[in-house]
Amino acid sequence: MTTVTARDEDADINAPPGGWAQLRFSDSTCRSAATQIVCRPDRPSRLLSAMPAPEGRSLIARGSGQGLGDAALNDGGAVALTVRLDRMLSFDPDEHMLVAEAGVTIGDILRTFLPRRHMPAVYPGSLGATLGGAIAADAHGTNHMRAGSFGDHVIWLDLITPRGGLRRVSPQEEPALFAATIGGMGLTGLIARAAIRMAPITSTDVTLRRQAIGSLDMLLDQLTAGAQAHAYAAAWIDMRAPGTAQERGVLETADIASGGGRAWSPARHRSRPSGGLADMLLPPRLALRVRSERQYRRARHGRTSTMAIDRFLRQHGVAPASRLAQHGTVRLHCVLPRDGVAAAIRRLLDIARRAGGAAGAAVQAIGKDGRGMLSFARTGIALVLDLPISVVEANLMHRLERETLDRGGRVFLASDAHLTDHGFAAMYPRLAEFRAVLADIDPDMRLQSDLARRLRLRDYIV
Repeated sequence: MTTVTARDEDADINAPPGGWAQLRFSDSTCRSAATQIVCRPDRPSRLLSAMPAPEGRSLIARGSGQGLGDAALNDGGAVALTVRLDRMLSFDPDEHMLVAEAGVTIGDILRTFLPRRHMPAVYPGSLGATLGGAIAADAHGTNHMRAGSFGDHVIWLDLITPRGGLRRVSPQEEPALFAATIGGMGLTGLIARAAIRMAPITSTDVTLRRQAIGSLDMLLDQLTAGAQAHAYAAAWIDMRAPGTAQERGVLETADIASGGGRAWSPARHRSRPSGGLADMLLPPRLALRVRSERQYRRARHGRTSTMAIDRFLRQHGVAPASRLAQHGTVRLHCVLPRDGVAAAIRRLLDIARRAGGAAGAAVQAIGKDGRGMLSFARTGIALVLDLPISVVEANLMHRLERETLDRGGRVFLASDAHLTDHGFAAMYPRLAEFRAVLADIDPDMRLQSDLARRLRLRDYIV
């Protein structure tokens, strides 16, 4: 058996198709790591043969490794890598329905369908995220108020389960299993392919508006109003501002540009460097402060601009600090009820500042509950708080967890590596339903992950 240590994008598994090799993976922050045997099937029949895993090991699927937590790690177990299951199988333009394999990335879909004036209805935050990963996390975007979560646009999926082989699952066929799979973090089976509803668009450009706002209360009020009035809405909070200006931020709202727009061109949509001279010459913390100040001043006069959709999706609603330090941070991603949300966010930001400061903070409006049993989405305001690895300790994350729980919030599992099992059980009221589905389809607990063990997700007796 081959032994390899590498990142997802660099891993070279010298195993025959359908074979296994030993590999060590880490999450994208390199805070969690696991050694497991892996296979990299290139078609659904070989994915089917991965169940059950060799030597009686437990199994979990892994896409492109974009997650910030340990949901796709399985220390001592087995992992099925889905990145070679990357074919788009059919598209019905009248029904806006795309059928694709689980390893197709959101970037693949955008590159293929933007010229055809279609795009995924929900952008999960990374071009590298896979279709299967977006479903397993029930990912959400900054258009949640209008579009909901990714799972709201899944028509059906083909799921490989420990009992029953390949099963077609939808809200009409096996609705309980469907609801457990949407947001189920891969613990109900291996997603082989799925049908999703795409969003038709009139242009490959968006019209983006930026507005500087001086207080947190006003920022959150304007965010909610902006999410109701526009297709996309998010805001970042200036964590590097001096003194009383620390509650200021920039609201971004956007809509698909009207009219046909310019012809889509891969060159025009190529990513542009986001750094500046300050990023190269100044110490990191000072560079973050300079950059945040520059962005805030530019937004004070209500700037409006037009940009390519894919560039907009990569940048929208992300604090300048987070863009600069995204690989050197640990993330708290939570949603809080609207009642008392300003006080709750102030408290979380204060805890972060006292611990040494946050690299960045962003907020977005969440419009409705997700359709999955473990869906993150619930009506309220989502906060993304990026903390420098240098200040993160378990005690800090537990304080943030307790504060989130006390305020009636919940943590996004796909971005988490610190939540306790007690906090998780209190945050997700449909956990008992989820466990009942797992007990039915996987009584031998063949599907496992580091996240499942940490949160005791497979404990059927509470």
